[in-house]
Amino acid sequence: MSKASPSVENFGDDDPDAFPRPFGSYLLLQRFARGGMGEVFLGKFGAIAGLERYCVLKKLRSELTRDREYVTRFIDEARVVVTLNHANICHVFDVGRVGDEYYLAME
Repeated sequence: MSKASPSVENFGDDDPDAFPRPFGSYLLLQRFARGGMGEVFLGKFGAIAGLERYCVLKKLRSELTRDREYVTRFIDEARVVVTLNHANICHVFDVGRVGDEYYLAME
């Protein structure tokens, strides 16, 4: 994986499988996995003055965001995981929504 930061000018492509691509205050670098309910991405944030942090983003699959049951499950999962604190569990440091897409950001 290259450590060079791509510039916003390099995005231009509307292909959902094209990387890197912006997602709110994050930059999605690659997809790790896709399951029945969500997708997991390598991302980074905080590219101010060369300071940036890599993270993992779990997103609710976009086609499920219109289903109230799936959104409720995702939010319930977020409520639980943000309260957990253990050396063997990654820390969730952000939960939010970009447009209609819900996400968890973690170490």
